[in-house]
Amino acid sequence: MAKELPYFRFTVQEWQNGDIGIESYELKGLFIDICGFYWIKDCTVDLAMLKKRFSNATSLLEQLISLGILKVDESENVDIVFLNDQFDLLSEKRKKRQIAGRKGGLSKSSNAKAMLKQSSSYKDKDKEKDKDKEKELPIPENQENQNLESPINLDQPQDTERVIKATKIIAEFFNVSELTNPNTYRKIGNFVRHCHLNKKLDHLSTQFTAYKTYKDKNGFPHSLENYLGDPSKSYEDGKWTEQDWTKLIQKEKAQEQAPQRLSYALPDYVLSK
Repeated sequence: MAKELPYFRFTVQEWQNGDIGIESYELKGLFIDICGFYWIKDCTVDLAMLKKRFSNATSLLEQLISLGILKVDESENVDIVFLNDQFDLLSEKRKKRQIAGRKGGLSKSSNAKAMLKQSSSYKDKDKEKDKDKEKELPIPENQENQNLESPINLDQPQDTERVIKATKIIAEFFNVSELTNPNTYRKIGNFVRHCHLNKKLDHLSTQFTAYKTYKDKNGFPHSLENYLGDPSKSYEDGKWTEQDWTKLIQKEKAQEQAPQRLSYALPDYVLSK
């Protein structure tokens, strides 16, 4: 497979926004080198192989594991999720082409020409992503407050689609990638699923939209953990439900529009004399 798939897909945005993006150049360099080794080994590598291959970088290797960037299971098999996804997709497509070639009575030379092309499969995936981005969120015609975005419409024919869409929207806001940050992405999914099961998804929709508007305007520091809250407390301590973010924006707007008295204005009792 390594000869037929000599390269894997490298997405710059996911690299920059992922967990590896904030690490040192040494860790970044080692990780991408490990990715190359992992790929040519058909995504089947154990920890012993890595330690032997990168014997002069043992401490850096341990850091990648402790940071969760490099996954190692109980059997000490190494797991790089985004490469596994690519390998499985391309391997399956390769098998289908081989079967089609046999049925059509193709010669060996024809089978060689039917070698898997990565570009076509990824173009199809990118087109699907572009279609999702092109879908605009609906805005009510009679919106009372023009400065507020309309609540993000999470309604879908099936509840599972609602949860998936809500998870994706929140993950994009916090720059969390499903491929490079699978554990963090899963936390967001658990949070949304909890809201859905407790019939709070509509409330989350309104709260999240207002929170995003307030955050974009005021630029205060925040984190995903603080926003979601503690699962053991049913997420009730999270920023998402800490207060009514819509009312907070309306209150701030009212204060901005209220006339301010000049500091040098004469007191009322002076004017009355």
